[in-house]
Amino acid sequence: SEVLGNQTAIQQDGKESSAQSVPPDPEAQCDSDCEIEDESQVVSDHSSTQGPVAVAPGVRLLSFFQPTKDNVIGRSEHECTIDLDKGTLCLIGCYDLWVRKGAVSVCGAILYASSSLHRIYATSVHALPLIRPIRDPFGPPSQQTLLTIYDVSNGLRALSEISPKFSRLWNCSIYKQPPPGLSLSLFPKLLTFQFLRYTSEDAYRRGLCPLDPPSDWQPLVTTLVSKRDFEQPRVLLVCGPKGSGKSMFGRLLANSFLSKSVYGTLADRNTAKAPYVALLDIDPGQPEYSPPGEISLMLLRDFNFGPPFSHPLLWGEKGRILRSHHFGATTPRDDPTFYLRCVLDLLQHYHQFLAQDPLCPLIVNTAGWIQGSGLEILHDCIRQISPTDVIYTSKLGPVDVVDPISRAVMAAKASLHFVMSQPAAPLSRSAADLRLMQTLSYFHLDQPEYGNLRWIPKPITKLAPFSVHYAGLNQSIYAVHILGPDLDAEFLVQALEGCVVGLVVIEDEAALPFAWEEPVSDDGSEVGNNEVDVARVTTPSPHSAGDEASTKPANTPMDITPKPRFASSAFRHFRDGASPTLSHFVSHTTTPNSPSRRSHSPTATSK
Repeated sequence: SEVLGNQTAIQQDGKESSAQSVPPDPEAQCDSDCEIEDESQVVSDHSSTQGPVAVAPGVRLLSFFQPTKDNVIGRSEHECTIDLDKGTLCLIGCYDLWVRKGAVSVCGAILYASSSLHRIYATSVHALPLIRPIRDPFGPPSQQTLLTIYDVSNGLRALSEISPKFSRLWNCSIYKQPPPGLSLSLFPKLLTFQFLRYTSEDAYRRGLCPLDPPSDWQPLVTTLVSKRDFEQPRVLLVCGPKGSGKSMFGRLLANSFLSKSVYGTLADRNTAKAPYVALLDIDPGQPEYSPPGEISLMLLRDFNFGPPFSHPLLWGEKGRILRSHHFGATTPRDDPTFYLRCVLDLLQHYHQFLAQDPLCPLIVNTAGWIQGSGLEILHDCIRQISPTDVIYTSKLGPVDVVDPISRAVMAAKASLHFVMSQPAAPLSRSAADLRLMQTLSYFHLDQPEYGNLRWIPKPITKLAPFSVHYAGLNQSIYAVHILGPDLDAEFLVQALEGCVVGLVVIEDEAALPFAWEEPVSDDGSEVGNNEVDVARVTTPSPHSAGDEASTKPANTPMDITPKPRFASSAFRHFRDGASPTLSHFVSHTTTPNSPSRRSHSPTATSK
């Protein structure tokens, strides 16, 4: 017999009996800290991956790998080693994957045997990554695929104590005792991941689905990555309707490029790919490596195996941010002119980076707003970026969108590719929920450990804040820019109190549309210190601002928009844990009770 969650299939004389469905137990809807006797993690003494398997209606097959005594090589409290000779492996949770022998494919990346650990975040609100064994061209014809999986404790799961949006994302806890007649659990005490073969094995009864891209995605990705133009780099722009899979297609592209980079032949620069993959992320609503409201140019050096809230910034060997701009809204609709200026500035910095690496490919992730003015913005982006290839993630039009895009692609002398949209998966989090989770993930980051991000599951008011001066000898904040309707300076303190703001570094006095004035000391002499004085205080944040007269910025201009060419987001500077040695900050914030911005700005949803 073979245990299939709530279904049991019995084979007799080569014939298969009908599977009987058992109604789900309401008590199985347990909390994340409970312990259940779930048969999903059991190693059967006689189970096999061969033979037909009955699946009841509504139950979905996630993995072909069936754990047995033969393919489970070793297990302990915090790790498990398996022999994945065939089929696919599906896990839910957070874990580190070590490929000890052979090679596997994960999310478009090819991982060969090495000493590297690859961190994977598999959550219930996104499609679950599948681990597939592939042939290693550098190995023997008959090779073993040996994997070791480690549990991970980095504080991300504990963010459910801060927000219920982070609850029920991962696997549930496991056995008190193994079920009768079966051997020990495959993962006896591992709390951060769980093996799943069928959706019925999920204790939360969630609508889980595997990462199974449309059939025409992988051939196109392979073609785009294999193309070689020794005179110019590949510039790939991904566009399409909302929810069509633009971000996922971009991840597959980036992982495929990085696979060529890591395992290519470095002896020949014409065959070896660039050590970096550039990502121009101009979707302020769902950015990949930054908080919502930012558009950035990044250089990637490591694979992406998780949703955006698992990496709200790049760190260390994962890559680096070349430049970013704080847009302050989740759609270009709020300020199309400033949006395009920011995009052009980021594009200019990519061209400057090509002097260091002339063949570095660029992937452009665009916003999903492609109707009306959004289509005009997309048309301008295609014209200015001049991509080599444009990928449209839908074959269903609409025609009034596809025709203008086709004309823009033809004018840019690029190739236009149409692929099917990613199948819609049952979502338990809305787009606004995911933006909130990404913002919270960013603000609760802790110091990294061994190159991986960590999180602090404590309220922000319990953390020691940074102290930045408004005025005086160490003035660092020069002005406050209100996004939205103008606000009288009399109410500025109330507007800033408890509000999430974006810090913009002024790199040149030409960034501001008014005369630059250096800080003046009490004796009237100019202060020549142009370095930002930022210090972390030793006490948590107070609940009130204190004396209004001492905290209110003096003579703050209200109508300012820094020019992207001479200013950038401080997000990329603080990510390294060091104070930027640039001139001054401009603080961007939203006007309180501003309906036009409150519905789109992350500051309205993340106080």
